[in-house]
Formats: sequence, C-alpha cells, structure tokens
Amino acid sequence: MLDRLITHPRESPGPPGLSEKAARTNPGKRSALVVDDDPDISPLVELALARFGFEVSAVSDGALALVRLRSSVFDLVILDLGMAELDGFEVLQAMKREGRLREIPVIVLTADNSEHALARSFGYGADD
Repeated sequence: MLDRLITHPRESPGPPGLSEKAARTNPGKRSALVVDDDPDISPLVELALARFGFEVSAVSDGALALVRLRSSVFDLVILDLGMAELDGFEVLQAMKREGRLREIPVIVLTADNSEHALARSFGYGADD
C-alpha cells in the first residue's frame, strides 16, 4: 500500500493518495508530515519520501503534529505510535474527528508490530 500511496496517488479513489483539497490547492506538489520522536528515524523517512517528490516536514511529538496539520495542507502523514506526551493513537483519533484532517492518508510507523497495536491503528483510521 505504501507504494500505491506515494507513487500513484491519483489512480485510486477514496482515502489513499492526495487529498482532494491538496490536489486543488497545490497541483503537482505533494507534501508529507513525518511525526516521530526518534531523531534517527525521521531523517530516513524524509529521505525516502523526498525520492518520490514529496516536500517533507517533520515534528517530534503529537501535539506539534496537530498544530502543523491544522495550519498547513498535507497529502500524507507518517505517524509513529509510541511518543511520550500525545501518542500516535491520540493524534490519529484527533485527525479522524476533524473534517479536513480526516481525509489525509496516514501510514503508521512503529516498532510495535503486535496484533493489538495494528488492529487499534486500523480501528482509529490508519491507512497502512
């Protein structure tokens, strides 16, 4: 799914790919927000997304992520689940409660590969 989200955003309808608003307001440009508190992970994710033409912003905690999401337009969010203050689950829940943010595809990036964490992520609206 990651490949489809970042390489073919306009080929599939629905949540994956560019949000409709982002496609209208910023044609040809794609932006991603990386939310991870590990200083070793964010640069790697940023580099990978930049290879696919994304302009990448990064924040290190959930509260900052919500501030950035509410003040800017993003086409994709890469979200760590295990952060201190406001974790990825809480960010995901907040996003899915807000109209504009609800449409942004979210890829969860976490070291916790338990079935519980994955089921909870998808239950809260993660796309991958």
